[in-house]
Amino acid sequence: MKPELLTKRDAAITTHEEETVRAGTDELYEVRDRIDGHAEEDWLQAEGEVARSNERGAVLASTSDRYHKQLLVVLIGPSRSGEQCSNQEVSHD
Repeated sequence: MKPELLTKRDAAITTHEEETVRAGTDELYEVRDRIDGHAEEDWLQAEGEVARSNERGAVLASTSDRYHKQLLVVLIGPSRSGEQCSNQEVSHD
């Protein structure tokens, strides 16, 4: 399948991830002392690094969200936080 060429109008419209990948390819090119012939390899490496970074961010966000829900239960109790009570009875001695 042949990739489509970007028009000038489309070239200005890029996502944040694409910009990050492009910056990564520039860094790899500089590290290699500007030796040509590795553009595709650099792109794939930078793209993988961005994907891993996004995955780590998603895991951190998920962990943070669970932590905040647990904190709400501790601070204000399960009924007010929207959390379900367990079937275990709690002793209030």
